[in-house]
Amino acid sequence: MSEIRRLGVLLKQPARALRYARLAGNAPPILCASIGRVGSTLSWDALIRSRARAMLGAYHPTDWRRISAMRWNLKGARLKAGRVYKTHDFPDDLALDRPMRILFLFGRPSDVVLSVLRCRETEGAAWIADHLRHMHSSGSLDEILDHDVLRIEEQIDAWFALRGADILCLKYDALWERRDMLSDFVGFDVALPARKARDVVDLGSDLVARVRGAYARLDAKVDALPDHQLIRQAV
Repeated sequence: MSEIRRLGVLLKQPARALRYARLAGNAPPILCASIGRVGSTLSWDALIRSRARAMLGAYHPTDWRRISAMRWNLKGARLKAGRVYKTHDFPDDLALDRPMRILFLFGRPSDVVLSVLRCRETEGAAWIADHLRHMHSSGSLDEILDHDVLRIEEQIDAWFALRGADILCLKYDALWERRDMLSDFVGFDVALPARKARDVVDLGSDLVARVRGAYARLDAKVDALPDHQLIRQAV
């Protein structure tokens, strides 16, 4: 849909826009952060749609423009009330001087790497370049079996150590069974889509074995983490 057409659709719903503007001030921003390929887009979309239903009674396609936002660089970012943001950045430069809700999603690192390698074939080189940039990577995809170019370990360590904000760190595998916890955390009922099984058979057993071996230590570290960590320390 063109920008002109989008604007036209928005202008046909002035009452909805005004109602959202009136209610948004009391709705703290939600930041959906992740190591990528762990259901972050799925969760971001569910949070946007569920917030719209909670605030406005139903979801309408125009709500996407009102509620959704991306922040690939959190340095100096001022998160607006009522919005649901997506990021793969580190929390080091995140301003914590106002209330917000942070959901950090993580999962088995080797699964993440395998998913990215699949995306090289399904999404193409441009998607890979964007993803590496969003992840603030430390190298190219060709080096992914040599070291953690996606900086997965750094991400997990940084978000788990964050204090001064309300943050729920949640494993992808626990997302559906912890849906009630997530709903309570953000303050409205979150409706998740049906879970789809993940499969890596198409990538070939040799590649899967190489990735599992290269990330065995980090997989073990993440496996030992609790499936959730909830910290409430908002200003």
